[in-house]
Amino acid sequence: MSAKSDSLSRARRTIGVLGMLAAGGMIILATTLNNPTYAMLALGFSGFFNDLSMPGAWGACMEVGGKLAGSVSGSMNMIGNFGGALGGVAVPWLMNLTNRSWDKVMYVAAATYLIAAFCWVFIDSDERLEE
Repeated sequence: MSAKSDSLSRARRTIGVLGMLAAGGMIILATTLNNPTYAMLALGFSGFFNDLSMPGAWGACMEVGGKLAGSVSGSMNMIGNFGGALGGVAVPWLMNLTNRSWDKVMYVAAATYLIAAFCWVFIDSDERLEE
């Protein structure tokens, strides 16, 4: 591992953690705002901060995967799609469970971002699947 690759891995990790924390924070902020326009702006910024971390995620897939980067990227994308599919079932269930409280749904989404930020701490793009 060279100093350059360690620096690149650390940069990806830092952007990933900060992006996920900011995205979750914007969702929490949206639940506190009474003005719908401001709430939608906060949710829009949540999407922005989420997307800010994406180049690092795809870059980590390329670094870790090497010749297998397509398989690693496909796996990451598939797992993300499983999460999206689960949301379609979980949101109505949570709405019924919480007496139709969108705030609770948003808290779960924010918690998901917190978990993602925690996971980013352990991602080391210097670890290769193959040499």
